[in-house]
Amino acid sequence: MATKQVVNLSTGKSETKNLTAAEETKKTQDEALSASKEELSRPKRVKDEARRRILAIYPVWKQANLTARAVELVELKHDNTTWTVDEQTEADVIQAIWDWVKSVRTASDDLEAQNPVPVDFIDDKHWPANP
Repeated sequence: MATKQVVNLSTGKSETKNLTAAEETKKTQDEALSASKEELSRPKRVKDEARRRILAIYPVWKQANLTARAVELVELKHDNTTWTVDEQTEADVIQAIWDWVKSVRTASDDLEAQNPVPVDFIDDKHWPANP
């Protein structure tokens, strides 16, 4: 039987009391509701984890700079038809970064699709290695 801690108002001491059947039922319902809410919030928390992982390595300002540089490289290639070795290397690095970001998003999608979402979704084993 489940118990609860109560304070005896006469003595001011804490006492352990058995729950009534109604209190036990309510406790069970509350626990089930809490577990259900936690399970329902997990997909959003998976998205938040994916975002956290991406932004930890590539904050928004860095992503904006990479995007701007990628546009410049595309314009250079369009104008010159070929890139220098350094420009090709830069383009390859930007593509590798983008591939990693997409792999994090894919891992997030895969986790969100699981029913139920794993409780340990934050564990590195569910995510691609950092670049």
